[in-house]
Amino acid sequence: MCGNFQDFLNIVVTWGMLIATALALIRLVAGGIQFIYASGEPKSLEEARATITSAILGLVLVVCSFLITRFIQSSLPSNWLIRFGVNP
Repeated sequence: MCGNFQDFLNIVVTWGMLIATALALIRLVAGGIQFIYASGEPKSLEEARATITSAILGLVLVVCSFLITRFIQSSLPSNWLIRFGVNP
């Protein structure tokens, strides 16, 4: 499946980000549906806005974590695992 620790780490991070993105998109759609069915009630509208806001913040967090992860990964030398005592 994966040859070494670095490949395994890549797979885990990629799958984690995919799952987090899917969950945020599901919450965004749920907030949109909640907003449509609020029918003008202030409390329901506020709950829908809060759901949409948290979903958008979740997506921003996923994108930022992806960018930070890729930056760190590109900055590490190719033998960084050996320096930490891990023998790939």
